[in-house]
Amino acid sequence: MCPHGWHVKVLVDYGPKHPDTESALFDGLKELGLSSSELDGLVLTHGHVDHVGLAATIAKYGVPILAPPLVDTWLDPGGIWDQYRAAFNDRLYKSIGMPSELVDKTLSGMAMLHALAEPAVVDVELVYGKALPCMPQFQVLHVPGHAQHVLALYDKSASILIGGDQLLPKISSNALIEPAMTAPSGDKAARTKSLLQYRRNLRELKNLDLQVVYPGHGEEFTDVAGGDR
Repeated sequence: MCPHGWHVKVLVDYGPKHPDTESALFDGLKELGLSSSELDGLVLTHGHVDHVGLAATIAKYGVPILAPPLVDTWLDPGGIWDQYRAAFNDRLYKSIGMPSELVDKTLSGMAMLHALAEPAVVDVELVYGKALPCMPQFQVLHVPGHAQHVLALYDKSASILIGGDQLLPKISSNALIEPAMTAPSGDKAARTKSLLQYRRNLRELKNLDLQVVYPGHGEEFTDVAGGDR
């Protein structure tokens, strides 16, 4: 467990497994006068490979991984939960009339993403609606839509949101269809209503006092409601 306090050093998300990604992070930490071993925790907002691919690399330095429930199902590339999702997508694509050869090509492309991630283990499962253990000024919000098992971190006192992919500075995040994780197999899993979830969360976030958002892609922004865009 990472320590409490205002001066802890927490990294939020870590990109795909690639030498350039790793170098960029180490160079960025160096500019701040830090090394990986000095980090107190790695928080994963959700399980997509561009946010978790190198989580195991950070864990090798003794840094605990914190994530919402079921994000660990994304941390075993090619494992049973990836197979579960593939079976769900196979059924979904065929049900909407996608040609079989295109289904196979699409699923093969998704499987290639496994090479961009390393197996990792979540050390601390976060609780939606509760404080972040490392930094209790941040509340863990559940913001499904772009992913099902996903968080944003809200500091009410400072009007700051660390938003992952829920709020982006230039575009609306894509609401991805995912299976419910409660079926005996992926081909029997219910389809989640991701777009409706995403729209509902946008309305809920609009009611928060947000002065600055730190997104998972792009620079931080202050025009949170989009009035200037």
